[in-house]
Amino acid sequence: MEIFVLLWVVCGFFAAVVANNRGANGCLWFGLGVLLGPIGLALSFMAGDTKVCHHCQSQIPAKATRCPKCQGEVSAESGRNLNGSYRCPKCHAPVSVNAPECPKCGLSFRPPQTTKKCPDCAEEVKLEARKCRFCGFIFAEDNVSLPETPKGKEMMKTCSVCGFEIIRYAPTCTRCGISFSPGDQSAQDQ
Repeated sequence: MEIFVLLWVVCGFFAAVVANNRGANGCLWFGLGVLLGPIGLALSFMAGDTKVCHHCQSQIPAKATRCPKCQGEVSAESGRNLNGSYRCPKCHAPVSVNAPECPKCGLSFRPPQTTKKCPDCAEEVKLEARKCRFCGFIFAEDNVSLPETPKGKEMMKTCSVCGFEIIRYAPTCTRCGISFSPGDQSAQDQ
């Protein structure tokens, strides 16, 4: 008698596992598996409304638009047609696999550009960056014209307090810390 009860509990456990993998309620199928035994286990293979993910080949719920295992898009709009093309998510027109935009509605399939390449170090930085975080290159802004900067010694001035050479437009001396105002004569131009 104990073996009979153990067999029914094992059938309930496996019915719950199978039904849960097929998208059905595992607790409900555990109860049905214990109640019906091997018949409940056999019925659990028909439980759930599932489909196969075309990226990882795993069983997923039929209403899913994204695979929970591989995070691949499995909705009808992004699915592959039999002729090797895709359908546009906006107008549902057939589009070839490597097309940059939909020929019917003009929807672009390329993601918006969010980075740019630094001309000094060739690293990718954010599009909004004004300075490269890798090498310190300062990007010229498109909408603001930069003033012409003097070269070499013309860029420097001497602090009148400590005599240290600093950049001409620096607001404070980097050695003594004295602050300069635009009309202040505490630093002498060279």
